[in-house]
Amino acid sequence: MTAISVALATYNGERYLEPFLASVRAQDWQDVRLVVSDDSSTDRTREMVAALWDGAAVHRNTAARGVIGNFSNAMTQTGGGYVALADQDDVWEPNKLSSLMRRMQECEARQPGAPVMVFSDLKVVDSDLNVLGDSFFRFTSKSLKASAPRDFLLSNHVPGCTMLINDALMRLALPVPAEVMMHDWWLALVAAAFGVVDSVEEPLVLYRQHGANTVGAPMTERLFSRWFGRLGEPLRRLDSCRRQAALARNTLLAFRDRFGDTAPPAVQATLRTMLDGHTVGRLREIRSARTGETRMKAAIVAAMI
Repeated sequence: MTAISVALATYNGERYLEPFLASVRAQDWQDVRLVVSDDSSTDRTREMVAALWDGAAVHRNTAARGVIGNFSNAMTQTGGGYVALADQDDVWEPNKLSSLMRRMQECEARQPGAPVMVFSDLKVVDSDLNVLGDSFFRFTSKSLKASAPRDFLLSNHVPGCTMLINDALMRLALPVPAEVMMHDWWLALVAAAFGVVDSVEEPLVLYRQHGANTVGAPMTERLFSRWFGRLGEPLRRLDSCRRQAALARNTLLAFRDRFGDTAPPAVQATLRTMLDGHTVGRLREIRSARTGETRMKAAIVAAMI
């Protein structure tokens, strides 16, 4: 059976680590390897990993790297192959890895040698695993069908904890640029530009939403408030658009800096439009995209890039 490496980025994760690792141990995919990048935890995280998973490869960062650098290091330390990203406080369904690997193999059979990223739906739960939303994608503007480069121009659709990526994508995408604010957005954009993004509709992760968990929180806000509802006054909404536009511009600039004229010509043309073109061109570029945002927010963000 093909090995799958679980790339786990940890920081002071002792509270939820045991149920997470138990759910990985319960996977019906038998060859699973655990690779941990620990961002200088001050609790018992590293000791717990060693006690709960014999043979885990644990790498301690001597200087804090932050969330993005920690995940980038975790992926790098796997050495390649097939890699599933993991958050320290989630719980996985027993068929998570096997379901994603089946879809991965289907994609690789269709396009041999291509960079591939596959992902699944997830359930959002509270700290005690009570379900708050039984489908992340049904309750947000994000899409399980996002797969084209234009779908990832303004925002990310794919929570990293649902991803399985292959070696070809690892070689292209790593290291994650320091300018990028979301490692999962970067991986999705690179996969969409150079290869394949595909999904499994079944929710395969229980994603904890709690006070100590900020990674991915902006994406799950929409479970509890709608764009024109509780998100606040118009000025607050406008500020949110400005921040999103800055994130998008930084991500697209990092992509162009990394790949330049090695990117597919159509992707290069899209980047020129989004980064150097006029507002009308940017709006035209996203018109048929699954932007992951409401129509109005997508238009405002595109205009601000």
